[in-house]
Amino acid sequence: MGALVGWFASHHRDLSARLRVASERDHLTGLLNTRAFDAALTARLEQGRPFGLILADMDNMKEVNDSEGHAFGNDVLRLAGEVLARDREPGDEVARIGGDEFAVITSLESSETVRALCGRLTAALAEEGITMSFGWSVCPRDGETSLLLFRAADERLYAQKLIRSRLTAAEVVTMPTQAERLAMRSRAG
Repeated sequence: MGALVGWFASHHRDLSARLRVASERDHLTGLLNTRAFDAALTARLEQGRPFGLILADMDNMKEVNDSEGHAFGNDVLRLAGEVLARDREPGDEVARIGGDEFAVITSLESSETVRALCGRLTAALAEEGITMSFGWSVCPRDGETSLLLFRAADERLYAQKLIRSRLTAAEVVTMPTQAERLAMRSRAG
């Protein structure tokens, strides 16, 4: 009877641990989910030490899903999560906080180093054929609450998205060939 009780107790502990992990992790990427990320952000704020917050949003995810299908889109999300989590510092937290939105809490403390990390992440994602826009904030410089930090990072993210959309939507002007330029000069001259 004691062995049976021991087995049930052990099985219950294992099941409880698996359920806890499942409640804290995104089912698709294995990264922290929004609830666990919010708890990690709150804990980081309570420590009272400087840190950076990065928000990331995949570019053109709707087009990927529409043209390639949602299964392919899910594979892209998984790969993006792997890239974001690949080279993090000890104690950094990475989460999927929405459909194609990710967030990172990093121990980097200055605007320059957090911005540089965004650049490295952009390059690493580009090597995998993924484009993402990033916004960032630094505590306490940009705020000392999660709301203020999210607002500052979101404003920078929106600005980057706006710049990218204007660059890609700009009309491409074809430059005249050398023969066309010579012809224009002879007519003008």
